[in-house]
Amino acid sequence: MAERRTRKSKSKAAAPGGTGGGRQPRVRQSRRSHRFAWLYAAISGVIMVAAVIAACLIFFQVETVTAEGSEKYSSSEIIAESGIEVGQNLFFLNCSGIASDLTESLPYLKTVTITRTLPGNVKIQVTECEPVAVLVVANGYWYIDEDGKLLELRSSDSGLPNVTGLSLVSPTSGSIFSVDTAYRLKKTSLVGLLNALTDQELLDGAISIDLSDGSELVMQYTKKYTVKIPYASDFDYKIRAMNGIIEALAAQNDEEDGVIDLTLDDEWHFIPN
Repeated sequence: MAERRTRKSKSKAAAPGGTGGGRQPRVRQSRRSHRFAWLYAAISGVIMVAAVIAACLIFFQVETVTAEGSEKYSSSEIIAESGIEVGQNLFFLNCSGIASDLTESLPYLKTVTITRTLPGNVKIQVTECEPVAVLVVANGYWYIDEDGKLLELRSSDSGLPNVTGLSLVSPTSGSIFSVDTAYRLKKTSLVGLLNALTDQELLDGAISIDLSDGSELVMQYTKKYTVKIPYASDFDYKIRAMNGIIEALAAQNDEEDGVIDLTLDDEWHFIPN
C-alpha cells in the first residue's frame, strides 16, 4: 500500500511541469487563430474596397451635364469648355480645377460651382463679371471688372470710365492685370476705388480716372467735379465724403463745377472753378 501511494504522489507531482499538461498547446493554438482572424479581416477589407471602387467605375458615370447662369456664353459653350463628357467617372472629376480653368478660358465668368448628384448628373452654376472701367492702352481698351480682372480688349470704351496712367505687363484675358513694381500702389488704389464706387452704386457718375500723378489719383465725376484722392486711402470713406459734398451742394442749389479735394484726412474742400 505504501508503494502505491508513493507512485500516485509522483504522478501528480509530475503533471504540472510536464509537457503533457495541455495549457501551453492551447495558448499556441489561440495565438494562431488570432493571426488568421486578423489576416482574414484584412483580406476582406481589401476585397470590399476593391468592390466599392469597381462599382464607382462601372455604375457612377456622367449621364447628363447642364450649365446655368450665363448670358455671355451659351450652355453648350460652357459645357464644351469644361471638358466634362458623358461617360466620364462622376467621382473622379476635378471640380475645383475645372472651375478655375473655366474662369480663365471664359473671362466673363466670375464664379463657377460644379455639383454632382447621383446617379450621373453634373450641374455647372456660374455668375458673371460686369465690366466697370477700361484701361486705356496703345491698341485699344481693356475691359476690367471691379477686381481688376481683364475681360477683353476692344476698340471702343462703350462709355465706361477711362483709366489712364498705368503700364500693363503681358495683359491676358481672364487674369488680374499686372503692372511693374513702380505701379503696384496705383493698381491697388484703382481696385479699391472701383470697389467703393460699385458698392455705393456711384459708378455711373465716373467718367475718367487718371493715375499719372505720383501722390494722388484724379477722377472726373460727372462733368462738374474733379475729385482728388491720395493713393492707399480708405476709399469707402473717401467716396462717402465725396457723395456727401455733392449732396450738400445740391441742397444749396449750388450748380458750380469745381474740385472736390479729399487729399486731407480730416478736411474736405470744394474749390469752385
